[in-house]
Amino acid sequence: MSQADWTRERENGSVSLLEPPGQSTRSRPLLSIGMGLVIFSCGIVIGAAAMNIRHERQRRLPLKDRIPALIADQLQRDLTLSRAQHDQIADIVRDHQEEMRKLRAELFPHYRPLLQEFVMDVSKVLSPEQQSAWKVKLRDTIQRMGIQDNIESITKQLSDEKGGTE
Repeated sequence: MSQADWTRERENGSVSLLEPPGQSTRSRPLLSIGMGLVIFSCGIVIGAAAMNIRHERQRRLPLKDRIPALIADQLQRDLTLSRAQHDQIADIVRDHQEEMRKLRAELFPHYRPLLQEFVMDVSKVLSPEQQSAWKVKLRDTIQRMGIQDNIESITKQLSDEKGGTE
């Protein structure tokens, strides 16, 4: 079909404006499939970006503010909780969090000698580089537990035993 024929048929209303001249009707299903794939791909990209933004916002919160959601998220994965159950559990964790942190802080002095022995025993097996990484990991763990303690005091024996080197 020539351009002139197509224009004439379009004016008579017998040709779709969406179909360019010379395009067969056999390509319509392929066009539909192609457009569907493009739309689907765009949805995946937008969804992934939205999830990344959501997780990035959560990472900016201090750990103590993220703990209720982290625990509820873990239980949701393990127990297939409803959204309402997830939210209720997060509220329960939030309500008890401070009291549990205080209790851990009270018990930690009794736990400290065992932790020092544990750190010493593990450190004896590690290279100096591994010991440094181990110390950082311990510091992060103790801070995450909400215990106001200095990891240096816990690992002091290690430094003394190695002659002041780590």
